[in-house]
Amino acid sequence: MRELIERGHLYIAQPPLYRAKRGNEDRDLKDDDAMEAYLFERALHEARIEGMDLAAELPFLREAARRINDLARDMPVAYIEQAAIVGLLGADPAAMTDHAPALAARLDAISLPNERGWMVAVDGGGITIGRTVRGVAERFTLDLASLRSSEARWLHDRTARLAALFATPPELRQSDTLRAVQGPNSLIDALFAIGRKGLAIQRFKGLGEMNPDQLWQTTLDPQLRRLLQVRIGDAEESDQIFSTLMGDVVEPRRDFIVGNALKVSNLDV
Repeated sequence: MRELIERGHLYIAQPPLYRAKRGNEDRDLKDDDAMEAYLFERALHEARIEGMDLAAELPFLREAARRINDLARDMPVAYIEQAAIVGLLGADPAAMTDHAPALAARLDAISLPNERGWMVAVDGGGITIGRTVRGVAERFTLDLASLRSSEARWLHDRTARLAALFATPPELRQSDTLRAVQGPNSLIDALFAIGRKGLAIQRFKGLGEMNPDQLWQTTLDPQLRRLLQVRIGDAEESDQIFSTLMGDVVEPRRDFIVGNALKVSNLDV
């Protein structure tokens, strides 16, 4: 039914994924991005850091936090966060060794007094950090493959900016409360907590699980509903890509994969 789409007659109803309620005020939020934006909007009305424009820095902080989380497979987020700030996420062991003492000092600073004594080693296999607490050894390794990833490269290229913001942990002020934040992840988490305070958040599971009044208010009311028009973009290009990736001829598919392999940052297999 291609003609139906070409004439612009096909739409997709877009019910909200969330409803945030505080007192008598309701806010329907389309998806996770809309929810995050709403929570940050609320947080920025209440929180500030002396000398930092939080609203202007927020896109960078969110991206840095996302990439740090993506790296946190074999090492806790808080430790990778500190490694990023001191510039220890490069792929050159010789250049990184000089920064190892700075990471150890920052890890000690965020640890309880009786849980300090961090040691940091850099070699051809990557970064290893460890400590011994009450006779129990704790070790984490970020291997060379992780240090060569797009996330690590992105963070390493922005070491100077991260250090400018967090070399001395800034204090997040909310009313009369001060909270030291050690890096982008801890700052984003703090802003989320501030934004969520006092909210009741309902997550809709789908149109089929809504009550009739919810279905009308969120999806069917012409005054409030969101509709997405289904369109065909570049049909010729779409057909070509589909034929390349799904067709019977192997060579074009192999050439496409080889030509784009180094551009991939997130691969869903």
